[in-house]
Amino acid sequence: MFFLPYRLDHTKNGVPFFTMLVMAICIFLFIDQVESDKDYQNKLISFCSNLSTMDRDFLRDLRKHDSLNYCQEIFEDIRASANPELEVTRLAGNAPKLKIFASKEASYSYSLIKLEELHRTFERQVPSPLTRELAYDPNDTDWLKMLTSTIAHGDTMHLFGNLLFFYIFSSAVELLIGSLMYVVFFFTATIATSLAYTFVMIGSANSMPTIGLSGVVMATLAALTVLAPLARIRCFLWVVVFFKRFTLPVLLIAAWYIGWDLFEMNRLGMTSGINYIAHISGALIGALFAIPFAIAATRSKNGQSSTRLDV
Repeated sequence: MFFLPYRLDHTKNGVPFFTMLVMAICIFLFIDQVESDKDYQNKLISFCSNLSTMDRDFLRDLRKHDSLNYCQEIFEDIRASANPELEVTRLAGNAPKLKIFASKEASYSYSLIKLEELHRTFERQVPSPLTRELAYDPNDTDWLKMLTSTIAHGDTMHLFGNLLFFYIFSSAVELLIGSLMYVVFFFTATIATSLAYTFVMIGSANSMPTIGLSGVVMATLAALTVLAPLARIRCFLWVVVFFKRFTLPVLLIAAWYIGWDLFEMNRLGMTSGINYIAHISGALIGALFAIPFAIAATRSKNGQSSTRLDV
């Protein structure tokens, strides 16, 4: 089954400038990410390929399991660890005792020095890919990376899906509350979802860096639900050979996606690779932020019965 909301079935008065700006930044940044990731892979392969036979044998013994990419795995694991120096020390302790040394301690000291030397060379020759530099680590409250991680994406489908949903909901919310307030809304959702992820995941073995606009997307969906719950969304449904287009109120769309995220988070926890914490916290923040605007719009409508709320 394939279900896709793809358009807000209402006229929109005005141009959502900030929404379009965010989308443009995401697209151009993703192009840079792709080029950076290609460059990273090429340099990583080159580094591993140019190692001496002795160094390759040394690294293969450290891995202690069959792997064609043992060199890449070792140095990527070191770089991704919370404490690279400690990880180097741990890996050196895995090295088997070399026969040329009389004691295990001397063999360990040699392995540690050798691995530290290789790691320094790796860091010089293989800079981190842009995607990794942009990601937000819940164990490190970096305010700048809260923003950069929000506008970064993992692959083409991740980018396309987020931008499609972002435009549908974000453009409507921006036009309803005004561009200046929407900028505040955007940054509030960005920071709040990142902090929520840190609060839940800090110290957890499953805490991983995160990227993507989906937390803000859920915030815009929830905000639009509060502001215009009966606004209609055009949807596409495809089941095997059956397909149909129809409209649903945004309230039902929000209930479906928020309910599904809660169900999946309860079923899979944080092992699925999807940041459900950002989704749920984004929806909560979006709804809370929109409530005062919804109240103001209701009072204005009651005072001027002829006024129509266009989304």
